[in-house]
Amino acid sequence: MSEEKEHWLELENEEAALAALKSHNLGLEIENQLHEYCLLLKEFNSHTNLVSNAELSVLLKEHVLDSLQLLPLLLELQKSEKRSPRLIDIGSGAGFPGMVLAIAAPFLKVTLVDSIGKKCRFLADAAHKLKINDRLEVICERAELLGHASGLRETFDFACARAVGALPLVAELCLPFLRPGGFLLAQRSKRQAEEELQKADALAAKLGARLKDSRFFPPDLKERQLAVLIFEKKSRTGSRFPRSAKELKQSAL
Repeated sequence: MSEEKEHWLELENEEAALAALKSHNLGLEIENQLHEYCLLLKEFNSHTNLVSNAELSVLLKEHVLDSLQLLPLLLELQKSEKRSPRLIDIGSGAGFPGMVLAIAAPFLKVTLVDSIGKKCRFLADAAHKLKINDRLEVICERAELLGHASGLRETFDFACARAVGALPLVAELCLPFLRPGGFLLAQRSKRQAEEELQKADALAAKLGARLKDSRFFPPDLKERQLAVLIFEKKSRTGSRFPRSAKELKQSAL
């Protein structure tokens, strides 16, 4: 492919992604913030690798739009309370979906958790530059340890983990952070969700939760078929969970 043709193809991809972004009706200010966030990530990625491809069209199509699929669910599940709901994103990486949701949903208080220093540095710096650090905090620690910390355990309204691993791992790392009545939004591929649905409720029950719903989305701009499994926390999680990293590697729930 010639350089000129590749350039125009990239522009077409970017225009399609921006059109899809506008379909969420977030408003110009939030759209601009998401664009600035992508530019910050692209610049940081040029010297410190966080994502495999930081071109704007790729970030929008493969990461931002994917993250925004959770926004209608947050609005649907949000309780009619005066306080701001709290969301924790486990293994936030470069900020997907947690940073995107913090930008797109100003009513949220967001905590991003990652154990990799360079990722935490980027997240904290981006939050400062985007002027959302008053409602977003970054914690650089392993979720297995934080899940037992007073002030964090069973205090959140929402939890998510986009690229952490198999559903048993996602559930064990996330559910201990949720208060009874809170929700885990587990992003999966369509194939993963179909394979995991049969055992999902029994898995969740071990951690004090139940499978509330499953949502399947139409193919996205990358022709990926994605889904979200929604778990509701019903009772406190047993004090032994989450288990240590060694125990998690040795056996699933």
